[in-house]
Amino acid sequence: MVTQLMPDIGTEMGGTLVTVYGTGFVEHGTFIRCQFGTWPSTVSTYVSSTSVLCVSPPNSVGTLPVEIANNGQDFSRTAVQFTYYRM
Repeated sequence: MVTQLMPDIGTEMGGTLVTVYGTGFVEHGTFIRCQFGTWPSTVSTYVSSTSVLCVSPPNSVGTLPVEIANNGQDFSRTAVQFTYYRM
């Protein structure tokens, strides 16, 4: 379950390194994945059971929920949002 993002804002060009905080993250090699709305992160790296590093994909200006899948396909539902702004 995602509880916080640091930072929670980035440019529409993507490429922002985001630390996703939460609970229940599990390391399964390359299976852990981040998703911004319906767009997969360009990089998802397990750090601990409470944090994952993600790189935001490009997207238009607006806000999207950020979700984590421990198995690469079943994403958690969350109200935690990442905001894209125009550069």
